[in-house]
Amino acid sequence: RIALLIQNRMALEEQNEVASHLEDATEVQEGVFPNDDKTQKYGNLLFLLQSEPRHIAHLCRLVSMAEIDSLLQTVMFTIYGNQYESREEHLLLTMFQSVLTYQFDNTPDYSSLLRANTPVSRMMTTYTRRGPGQSFLKTVLADRINSLIELKDLDLEINPLKVYERMLEQIE
Repeated sequence: RIALLIQNRMALEEQNEVASHLEDATEVQEGVFPNDDKTQKYGNLLFLLQSEPRHIAHLCRLVSMAEIDSLLQTVMFTIYGNQYESREEHLLLTMFQSVLTYQFDNTPDYSSLLRANTPVSRMMTTYTRRGPGQSFLKTVLADRINSLIELKDLDLEINPLKVYERMLEQIE
């Protein structure tokens, strides 16, 4: 599976590189693959990134917020794309643990730790889009949310201004 990903990605990257260097080229040749040495090195890099999650965790801390979504899509749906294989899921969760540990150790304000727009919050959001994450959330939250919906007199307003206005109305 990794070899196919490598070949497809390398072929596309080389096609784009050739197209950008050749001004008079009208059409990029299809089916051109990189040499075996390059493919082997690229495969070794992907294997290292997959089997050593600390590297990706460090990368998540260094990448800008504008690039984090693209990185997380690649990490969670390509490098650790087999959601139902326990090894890949374990490695992905190990990467999560490393990023969370760093975030907790280096945060000045715990109250906004998971509320702020950080790589950790983006990771959590992207993780819940995976199949197992969605089924877990449905299992855990479905009954509780349904019981809240059934309560007719429950006020679920979260706008602070409206809550304050209603409190003033009740006092008067």
